Amino acid sequence: MTLLDDVAVFRRIAAGGAGIVPPATGTGHPVATASTDADGLLTLDLAEPVDLAALAAALGPARALPTNPAGGRALVLFGETLPDEGERGATVLAEVDGETAVRLLLRPDAFPPEPHG
Repeated sequence: MTLLDDVAVFRRIAAGGAGIVPPATGTGHPVATASTDADGLLTLDLAEPVDLAALAAALGPARALPTNPAGGRALVLFGETLPDEGERGATVLAEVDGETAVRLLLRPDAFPPEPHG
């Protein structure tokens, strides 16, 4: 499987897909590790940096997000991965170092957002 194939499956998992078997990670795979935090953010540490232009060709144009005053790597958001109206999905963001992505973040999203209560 390619990185983009893996990302497609991980996006379905991040969006709440139950029973989906995650792709293998580690040595010999495009994703070294995958972990989910308490808010459902799925972090994919890449085995090797990936050219940002190649990701943008598959996921849509990358838009730089405001930098974090506390430091850390720059983030870009692939806006075409945002869910459409009335849908749930997983938006793809990338931590970048220059023109390469070093980590992908898959954020569960819903549009319109679900009410918090």
